[in-house]
Amino acid sequence: MKLVLITLLVLLIPFSSAYKDDEPSCEENGETYRNGETWTAQSGFVRRCVVNAYGWETQILACVEKQSKRKIRVGSSMKVGKFRIYCDKTPGGGAMMRPEVIRDSRNYD
Repeated sequence: MKLVLITLLVLLIPFSSAYKDDEPSCEENGETYRNGETWTAQSGFVRRCVVNAYGWETQILACVEKQSKRKIRVGSSMKVGKFRIYCDKTPGGGAMMRPEVIRDSRNYD
């Protein structure tokens, strides 16, 4: 009986792993990501894989400030030194970082 169970497990393992490989996923720069998985792309953006009935897409969740490596959510901003860094959504669904010099009565460069 044990031999039969072990034989069945050995036969089923390749099918279960093959099935997982067929699950819809996102691909970017040769890497594969599952639905809901997030990662920081080399471009400096935090992305999430979204799989739906029509296929897959990657959404940009945040910008990563280069010096401090802090994450700025899309639609938000953060003060970094003498700058306020904005993470703006672009019309095409992407995002961009926009620095702005902070000017106040104590700081005119």
